[in-house]
Amino acid sequence: MRLQLLIILSLFTALSHANSYNINDCNILNLGEYYKLDTNEGYCLETKKTKAVFVNLSSVNIESINVNQSSSLVYPNEYLTTTGMFSVSNAQGIIIGMEQDDLIVARDLGDSVVTSKVAPVIVYAAGGGVIGVMAVLGNNPDASFQEIAVGAFSGMLSGGLVPIMGAGVFGTVAAGAIGISATGACSSCHM
Repeated sequence: MRLQLLIILSLFTALSHANSYNINDCNILNLGEYYKLDTNEGYCLETKKTKAVFVNLSSVNIESINVNQSSSLVYPNEYLTTTGMFSVSNAQGIIIGMEQDDLIVARDLGDSVVTSKVAPVIVYAAGGGVIGVMAVLGNNPDASFQEIAVGAFSGMLSGGLVPIMGAGVFGTVAAGAIGISATGACSSCHM
């Protein structure tokens, strides 16, 4: 009976690496920096925040233990709200990095960390250009190419400035006002 209990306990101890790690020797995470984990042993991470969100986007189950010695298993595509200092283990072959102020993400080594996306300014500018052309053609169905180009330019200018000027009504109105001024300035010379 004692031998069976000893064998069972030794199996569970071998599966849990997080509880055996010293959490006082930590690596400080900075925004945009990534660490490659080469071992399944505990790896301590520290942020400047008191709480952090740890997101597991890798394909392995990662063990985590916080400063309160509370152990958790974070499955793939799940997250854990934890203390700003914690240890991870069972994470060989993944990279961990801070992607936002208090968001720590674990990914497989082959994953691309930075994905290329179209800048929001370009999307808003394209939408503004389409609306500028629609406004010109709505007012004058027989508009010339110069009038359409002025409408597209002023629409792109006002649309592109919306995310830059600020969110909400003020940003939209201020960017629209600049677009309307550009329409007047362009049409005084080019029409």
